[in-house]
Amino acid sequence: MLVNAITGGNPDLLADKRNVLKIGGNWKPLEKTDLGLRAEYVRSRLDRPVSTFPGVSEALEAAFPERFVRDLSGQLVSVDFRPVNYDEARRDTLRWGFDFSMPLTSARPSQAAIDRFRARRAADAGQAANTPRGAPPPDGPPPEGGPPPEGAGPSSGGPGGGGFGPGGDSADGSAADAKAAGFSSR
Repeated sequence: MLVNAITGGNPDLLADKRNVLKIGGNWKPLEKTDLGLRAEYVRSRLDRPVSTFPGVSEALEAAFPERFVRDLSGQLVSVDFRPVNYDEARRDTLRWGFDFSMPLTSARPSQAAIDRFRARRAADAGQAANTPRGAPPPDGPPPEGGPPPEGAGPSSGGPGGGGFGPGGDSADGSAADAKAAGFSSR
């Protein structure tokens, strides 16, 4: 059995009208704790909402008989599924909940760990100050086609890594230009 379904727009539709009332609040019951309670009530009323039919049913056919066409034997021939204005839609919502937070703490690093970090930073700063501008790193450049020195990071852009032109440095091959632009092999 085939039924002709009519779909598309409906020029007779009226614009819907919305009324929304929203009331909410927050309350912090304890001054020294970061605990908050919240609640919100929303009442929504929609006059003349626009909607399509959810499907074919006897109740829908009884409410909109002009949208259903049957032949003389009572078989359904056509259904008009174009959108219609319903009378109204209402919705009341109550939401509530709580918020609680507390700071996360971690153990302070040991003095030995702080001293190691400071010594490493000082050594790196001293090494950078003693390296002439444009010179290769103290360990020397990696052999052509070989892996980069340990700690230099993953290679990208072909032999030499970096992807900035010959040897992985800046476009003219100068390591100083790459460092000046914020790129480093360390």
